[in-house]
Amino acid sequence: MEANASSPFAPASFGLGASASPPMSGASSSVAAAASTAFADVVEEQFASRIAPCLPGATVYVDDAMADIWNHSLPGGGLTRFLLAAGAVRVCRIAPSSLSAPAESADGDVPATDDKVFLISQHAGRYLDAMAATVRASATRRVSVFSCTPFRLVDETSAARWRSIPAAPREIISNELAQSMLASGAWTLGARPAEDDIALEYLPISWAALLPNVFVVPGSPEPTLAPAAHRTVHLGSSLSAAPAPNALARQLAVSLFALTESRDMSPHLWTLGPAGANVARQLHTIRSHLNVTDEPGHGHVAVVVVDRDMDLLPLFTTEDHILSRIYRRCAPPLVATPPPPPSSSSTSMGLSASLTHLLPADASSTEVSLAISTDSVVEQWVQLLADLPKDGLSLLRKKVMDLGGKARVLGRPTAAQFTKLLAALHENPLAKAIIADHYDALLLVGLIVEAMADDHAADLQKVKGVQDQLQQAVLPSQSMSPGDAVAALLAPLTAAADGEAHRTKAYLPGLSLYAVVAALRIAPDVAREVIDAVAPLLASSLDDHAGGLHADALASRLHAWTAHLPPQVSDLMRGSLYGVVHNPDMFDRPPSEQPGKAGLFGLGRLLAAIPTIPVECDEILVVVTGAVTWPEVTAFREAAKECVASFGKPMTLVATGIDGPTRLVVE
Repeated sequence: MEANASSPFAPASFGLGASASPPMSGASSSVAAAASTAFADVVEEQFASRIAPCLPGATVYVDDAMADIWNHSLPGGGLTRFLLAAGAVRVCRIAPSSLSAPAESADGDVPATDDKVFLISQHAGRYLDAMAATVRASATRRVSVFSCTPFRLVDETSAARWRSIPAAPREIISNELAQSMLASGAWTLGARPAEDDIALEYLPISWAALLPNVFVVPGSPEPTLAPAAHRTVHLGSSLSAAPAPNALARQLAVSLFALTESRDMSPHLWTLGPAGANVARQLHTIRSHLNVTDEPGHGHVAVVVVDRDMDLLPLFTTEDHILSRIYRRCAPPLVATPPPPPSSSSTSMGLSASLTHLLPADASSTEVSLAISTDSVVEQWVQLLADLPKDGLSLLRKKVMDLGGKARVLGRPTAAQFTKLLAALHENPLAKAIIADHYDALLLVGLIVEAMADDHAADLQKVKGVQDQLQQAVLPSQSMSPGDAVAALLAPLTAAADGEAHRTKAYLPGLSLYAVVAALRIAPDVAREVIDAVAPLLASSLDDHAGGLHADALASRLHAWTAHLPPQVSDLMRGSLYGVVHNPDMFDRPPSEQPGKAGLFGLGRLLAAIPTIPVECDEILVVVTGAVTWPEVTAFREAAKECVASFGKPMTLVATGIDGPTRLVVE
């Protein structure tokens, strides 16, 4: 559907433009800071009181999502550093691509210890084979398992596997690990592990803090927050290849359950769109299954769940936002290949050799992570770039100069200027200590240099121009049909000169899908015509990857994909944020939230006043059932400032990814 003047998504109704956000007073600023600090304090407390006591002398095994969560929520960052400082002997990785094999380790020459600690983001049953194999692989006398998912919330795979076993999930996992410990050779004949030798604990920490009030959570069955995994468009012969909506909603609901439980807050739900309602139902099921009820004295948090599928266009849009350029350059343009298996550095972006020589030679890493640890210089700089995308580079350039380099540059920021500033810091003996103290920040500057000097920057500007033209092309006109207009814009990409054919053809899949989604949003009546027009062009660009799939078959798959999408709206994020503060009637409420119904939180809710609008709660979580873009993050932070200034209520954004490229899978 297209926005109109009466729609809550109409741009004129937002009140959240670049100049609309009032400056926060000191009191309002402290309210927002207190909320973000509360979440950070939970992370530190959980690590210190529950994980750290198990670490002395232990070997630690971590999956990718847990590494992201803890790396970017602990102060100063660096999960491995915290683990080793607390007494761990070594840190290994559990690869999601081989959950039945022993965990990997980069330091294979260091033997595993007989005390093993597993930090996992998914249900422990999903990792049971990998954990058991790891335990059997070397002598083991103690095992501790910390999971972001409650042990009673068994996933479908484990439920099917354990259906015939008359025992609780925790007991099944404990027994399997005990048998593996006996097989490890650490126990003499007749001796068995005692109850204290196997610890299984639920750890309600499920978020990576991208910014103090912007969280990334695992939102898919795969335990990773890798940018390329944020959104996959499946155009297989059937929709069975795509992750089941219930599985995605359940994983997000598990993360939301941890967010609210970590601070003993009572959630109150508002939803927008089918996926939002599905997440609310899953959270309902989780709390009911675990018999969780509101307790007197607990704070109230509004959980507003917004369906990402209602506005997909931003995820296909090429943005000039500097952070968008940085994050999108970690992967090629939208391509038609299956996603590669996640790697241990899948959530990081490496720096090229041309710039690494300007950084400390003894640095252990030349990568900047997906999310930023609390209170770091990098976090402050990312906030600057997120909140002031137009002027942020100029302000950041001044901050780099203030670090101590002798170079001074003026004018519009360029890649050459930032390179000159890095070189000045490298050459100035007095700046060596500063470089060491702000190594991560200088890595971010290096990524900015590479994003600004990217050989494809000119191409991306052309792509942006084509996208703007496609939005006009899908509008019906008398001179040319929308399908013919779209085909006329995209056809030149398939007929480029030999020297640039490969480069320009790489953008065709993304632009084809952009045209389809733009039609769904702007003129849904012509969407089928646009699909039929782009299918031959898209099929020609996929010859090498999809076995020469016929255009008719590809069109049929595109029709099937779009048929499962809800009606598209304009500027979903801004409209939803406006609704949270000014128009809560645009959201639906689960039946259990209606006055006079016990439902979700039991009879106790009947005795307490149920908030009727989000701003009546103590805090607000705006949850997106997918990835968000950096311009949407900017819009959110503007709205969050307004909410704090007007109502004194802190607002936090929760999403399953940030701005990464969309991947097309054709089978």
